Amino acid sequence: MNGNLDWTSIINNAVGVIIPAIIAGGGILINNIFAISKRFGKIDNDLLELKKDNLELKLDLKKVDSKASDIDTELSYIKGKLRLNASLVRAKSPLSLTEGGEVLLVKSGGKKYINENLDILKQALFRKKNEDFNFSSYDIQELSKEVIKDMTDSESFKDLKEYLYKNGLSIGDLELVMGIYLRDKILGEKVKK
Repeated sequence: MNGNLDWTSIINNAVGVIIPAIIAGGGILINNIFAISKRFGKIDNDLLELKKDNLELKLDLKKVDSKASDIDTELSYIKGKLRLNASLVRAKSPLSLTEGGEVLLVKSGGKKYINENLDILKQALFRKKNEDFNFSSYDIQELSKEVIKDMTDSESFKDLKEYLYKNGLSIGDLELVMGIYLRDKILGEKVKK
């Protein structure tokens, strides 16, 4: 019996130590599972916040992109208004045509157009202001460009626009070149009088 008692005592002691250890370990395991679950819940919430922030950023970027496009359009318009093509015009005062500007003026038919329609173009220019207006040379320069621009939609301008199309040129360049030539014609007559 003594031999049995020893084994029984060993088993009881072992069970007395092992079962509480298993229970304590199980408690720790369960506690760790809850902690991990809680962490995953926080991660899910953080991911939802990030998705929401990302969506807001995308909407903001679309607004910025739209505004940038508007600014680009406005800058293109302003550049077009202020642009002087250095290959066509010398930017010294007064503006004058370069050799390239002269070539465009002649080859496009712009010079012939102005020479053949000079009286009509002068009348259109002087109608832009009242009779008593004292035109400066600058006024004539700017109004000459306006008059040419006004004529670009007329049927008589069709061949000139066709030349521009076939040669990949801009109507703005031709308006500038023709405006300077018209200015010189009008100012030349003014000086002769």
